[in-house]
Amino acid sequence: MIKTRNQISRIDLIRLISDGNHMTKTFLVTLLVFCALIDLKADLRQTRRQLELINPDAVRTALIELHSSVKVINLGGDVTINFTKIPAGKMTTTAGKMIFFTKPLWVETHEIGNRQFAEFNAAHDSRIETGDFLQFGVAERGFPCNLPLQPVSHVSALEAEEFYIWLSRKTGMRCRLPTADEWQWFARAGSNYANQWKERPQEFNRTANLADKSFNAVQTLGWGLLSRAIPPWRKAALDVDDGHRVCSPAGEFKANQWGLFDTIGNVWEWTTDVTRDGDKIACGGSWATRPQKAGFNSRIAYKDWQKVYDVGFRIVMENVHKNR
Repeated sequence: MIKTRNQISRIDLIRLISDGNHMTKTFLVTLLVFCALIDLKADLRQTRRQLELINPDAVRTALIELHSSVKVINLGGDVTINFTKIPAGKMTTTAGKMIFFTKPLWVETHEIGNRQFAEFNAAHDSRIETGDFLQFGVAERGFPCNLPLQPVSHVSALEAEEFYIWLSRKTGMRCRLPTADEWQWFARAGSNYANQWKERPQEFNRTANLADKSFNAVQTLGWGLLSRAIPPWRKAALDVDDGHRVCSPAGEFKANQWGLFDTIGNVWEWTTDVTRDGDKIACGGSWATRPQKAGFNSRIAYKDWQKVYDVGFRIVMENVHKNR
């Protein structure tokens, strides 16, 4: 039987107590004891009258969280991280290996941004990608990658690990980097294609920020130089323009079928997997990756201490509440 949002069961309450946030946990324990005296399968509209003296607002908030596919973690002030619930299931990898995902996984809706990372390390700088000319002014310096809504980059796998350890302690949830198989599972979102644009290269700019016409262009910045004084030299798809020279702000492109943004492009994303040589693997491509090189099976590897100009990360959160 499919439960509506107006129905509640003992299992729901136990899940809420184990998964709920710090503010509602004590109340939910009380609610579970109270509901042991009433019909737990009754329409919640009937029981709310009996719960008025306890805390009806907390009941409403808890039920919304239970049946929602999104969790919002507040890092302080108006800085938040959104997580999207990814279903359990199975996937056949490009190597023909069958992978089973036995339980849902909470995955960060966007890549970790500069604004979120600054809550952990305010001194971090994702820097500026230099332009093609001498730097006599602000415009000539290049293209910023350190704006608040852009994904964090120039961040090593070790720093990503330090961030999720900090986030786990702060939230009481078990946060970590995804495995490469998990990454492919939530990036594909049920698709059997090699990439989000269903292998139609003319359409990648709807869903991904990759190396394109904007990336290839050489700006003259009013210097009056001949158009080929510095010829375009960056490898890119010249017949498509996504409008971004470097990384774009979060949410600029269409999400995949499970509601995740920028799984392909923008920045490569660290995973827990390593190569035979012990290098850390990142997935998905970046704003500097040509579309034919970016897809669900795209991989790149670096030393875990390397801070790479187009590599960032996103966090997964297991649906387990730690003991405080």
